[in-house]
Amino acid sequence: MSKIKLGDRVRDSISGLTGIVAARTEYLNGCIQYAVASQDLHDGAPIPFQWIDEGQLEVLPSDNAPAVKRPASSERSGGPQQHPSR
Repeated sequence: MSKIKLGDRVRDSISGLTGIVAARTEYLNGCIQYAVASQDLHDGAPIPFQWIDEGQLEVLPSDNAPAVKRPASSERSGGPQQHPSR
């Protein structure tokens, strides 16, 4: 199990980019990448997510992380909707 969780504040050890983990992707070959949302702006616009390999990321101390509301396990997350048969 990975030590990186959605909503964690992380830093890329190569580029120095810091941000919040917004998504996780696991490929068939075992590669795991995370979409990191930077809180910085470029020319006044948000920087697009940067997909970074798990091995390059370090989790920053949680006392520096902004509050991220995670839905309770009973709440729907907005994924595929199930419709009853008619």
